[in-house]
Amino acid sequence: MDMYQKREMRKNKKMNEDTKSLPSTNINWYPGHMAKTRRQITEDLKMIDVVVEILDARIPNSSQNPDIRQITQNKKKIIILNKYDLADNAKTEKWIEYFNKKERKVVLADSLTGKGVNETTRQIQKIMEDEMAEDKYTLYAKDAKGNIITDSNGNEIVAEAAAVIIEPSTGYVVGAVGQLGEKTTARGLNRINSPRQTGSSIKPLSDVLPGIEEGIITPATIYLDTRTTFGGTWTPKNYNRYTGKRTVRSALTTSQNIPFIKIQAELTPQKGIEYLKKMGVSTLDDEKDNNLASVAIGGFTYGISPLEMAAAYAMISNDGVYIKPTFYTKAVDSNGNIVLEPNQPTERVCSVQTAYIVKDLMKSVVNDSAGTATYTRISGMDLAAKTGTTNEDKERWMCGFTNYYSCAVLYAFDEPRTITKSSKQSSGLIFANIMKEIHSGLEKSTFKQPDGIVSARVCRTSGMLASDKCTDTYSEIFVEGKLPETCDAHQGTYTICTESGLLANQYCPESSRKVRETGYVIEKERLDLWNTLEGRESENSSPTEYCNIHKAPEEKPTESTKPTEGTKPSESTKPTESTKPADDTSSTKPTESTKPTESTKPSEGETTPTPDLPEEDTNTEE
Repeated sequence: MDMYQKREMRKNKKMNEDTKSLPSTNINWYPGHMAKTRRQITEDLKMIDVVVEILDARIPNSSQNPDIRQITQNKKKIIILNKYDLADNAKTEKWIEYFNKKERKVVLADSLTGKGVNETTRQIQKIMEDEMAEDKYTLYAKDAKGNIITDSNGNEIVAEAAAVIIEPSTGYVVGAVGQLGEKTTARGLNRINSPRQTGSSIKPLSDVLPGIEEGIITPATIYLDTRTTFGGTWTPKNYNRYTGKRTVRSALTTSQNIPFIKIQAELTPQKGIEYLKKMGVSTLDDEKDNNLASVAIGGFTYGISPLEMAAAYAMISNDGVYIKPTFYTKAVDSNGNIVLEPNQPTERVCSVQTAYIVKDLMKSVVNDSAGTATYTRISGMDLAAKTGTTNEDKERWMCGFTNYYSCAVLYAFDEPRTITKSSKQSSGLIFANIMKEIHSGLEKSTFKQPDGIVSARVCRTSGMLASDKCTDTYSEIFVEGKLPETCDAHQGTYTICTESGLLANQYCPESSRKVRETGYVIEKERLDLWNTLEGRESENSSPTEYCNIHKAPEEKPTESTKPTEGTKPSESTKPTESTKPADDTSSTKPTESTKPTESTKPSEGETTPTPDLPEEDTNTEE
């Protein structure tokens, strides 16, 4: 044992003797919470030239001795007692008395997740901890034979999770948990601050919001969700399948990839990174992440932490204004004087109108029957949410917000490996259960539409403002002054039978007839920023054959239609010499009873009927 270790032992022994009569602190911090708090406080204290000595509340329940950790910076020493660490005022007084004897100035810091703030925030933290301690979230890593994998110490490898809840209007972190199950270590991995790839949960932040703010897209903009090559070499896929023509709204609802990569191709990854930095994202690599795969669909080099994702989503809820999150509200000395307040920079990322459009689009993910987050709905509350899954299902995210709270949940193994639980069984379920519980008892709240939002009719064919030629339209919302142009489709049309896929004939029922445009290319496909390999040709080329399913009904002759005396052929229709039957076939001569009568002769100018043909207007081209 060296001199340093002996000195530490003597110091700890003396501290044990000094603190025997002090109240114990029975606090269960999530991994990284104190670390983050300490880091933030330390950065702020540097400005007032102090040295911080922080009381660490993470000690065993049976212990009567606090674990004092020192951060040596400069001259003065301040003890920061987090009110979350103290059960009541009597205990607070004993701690103050103890540190006064040690000639340490005492500072009381209000922790946002603690009893020092209010009962609501304490309840939020408990709700989160209780939910994430549930056994149903346990997932063991297994090998190909189904055997549980262990680490170098023989411990079973299990999936973990991190969740952060922020009050959007203040940036206060009102709840945060960094692991699943009950705590077994004093200081584990700081998962709420650990960056991970985000997958599709990045789309509202890097694609949709910048695209609307920059005037590149509207909710009605249409993209072809088909096999497409970008940059000549990259041909990405969807998690499900290619789905053809999709608006921005519908593509976000079901989380298609191709439309958002096309948005980013026009926006540029550099611009997307610029917006993400305004939202407080600090882990981007300007060089390595300057590509479509990273910025458009979340395949970042290092990723983004749950804390920064929750703060970025809170920015949308806060009408486009980013507020740096904080874990404490203030620090006061023993006389009640404020000696420290958090530094919370703010920045307007987008207009109030853009933020509202994004909120409305993200509501579709929750409220639309095809949405990927329908199970997260909260009765009486507008909820905006977005799922996120990375390659090989190594990370599962659910991020979203109401007017009250923003929440980000990550579910993953610490060392990335495939998650076999679905989002609905992991990150999504954690998100849904926590958000529903913390909103219980709160007043109903919807997203308030600001001035500068207008509604207009849109053509489903083009995604542009409907003209008098558009027959299939719907209503959509836009930022005033950022509406699309008037529809330029319908220059030539043809009618198909939806059952056969061919040109409609006169026998195709109205329910199967659909008018399409000839030679029309969707506006965004004219940019030539990518190579659409499938869908573009078939979308704009008309068939050349007519429907072979629907035909004229067959007419069977009946007794009443047999020729009679009154239906004898007229003089003009009698067989000519060349068509008269031979003498030996005289038995086939028409009898007297089959001769036509005067009443059935065609009137003057009448022509013989021709066979039915398809109507001309089913293949109109101008």
